[in-house]
Amino acid sequence: MENSDETGLPSSKPESNSSQLEDTAEPQQEPPKLAYKTLSYHQLKTAVEREARVYMASWPMNDRAAKNTALHGSIISLFRDISEPLSFNALVVMRKSIDYRMNQVMGAATMYKNFWDIDAPDCHQVDVEGAAWSSEAFRWAFQYALFDEPGRLQGHRYVKGSMYIAYCITEAGWDQAEAEAKLDTLMQYKVAGVCDSGISNIEGASRIRPMIPKIMSTHKRQIREELEKIAQYMKLRV
Repeated sequence: MENSDETGLPSSKPESNSSQLEDTAEPQQEPPKLAYKTLSYHQLKTAVEREARVYMASWPMNDRAAKNTALHGSIISLFRDISEPLSFNALVVMRKSIDYRMNQVMGAATMYKNFWDIDAPDCHQVDVEGAAWSSEAFRWAFQYALFDEPGRLQGHRYVKGSMYIAYCITEAGWDQAEAEAKLDTLMQYKVAGVCDSGISNIEGASRIRPMIPKIMSTHKRQIREELEKIAQYMKLRV
């Protein structure tokens, strides 16, 4: 995996990591900043806050789910300065986790829906926990490796993509044979659109930034509601 243009993160190759850490670490300073070469702390914090708000406006699912608690708790702390300031490296990890969920999962899911030519809202617009989808459709979708596994800095697997695909299958009214045939075509589509690095190369699923104006203009209230839900669960004050 190549370095991120925005964070300067080390690649997954050990020999590459070694040389990069030597370049980025200041003398007698441990541990080195993961994004030291590119962004200052203030610049990174500003970027993470912006992208976290977009994520929270995208129906990110139940805050009580084990794989959501850590990220969502960190986001509420970031917004409200509830705890000690997050470290530089923690901000890098948060940004990578959000980027994975927004792009490699939600972005890819939306492109799959468009490939199927189904008339449905994009993934980031759907509350999959409240949407109508069948458990059978979810089981069919979950059997397929439609979404990239998270990298070492990208947190946990994110099930929203599979739930959204189940929602699309249910909306289309396909039976098992039809759904599996359609899912087979998605796998071929994914293979054709993925780089050697394993990062999704499907057009429109690359970055959060193009989505920000549209999402933020319509979901400010939803962001507040998501923050309040997290705060209530974690017994924090918003």
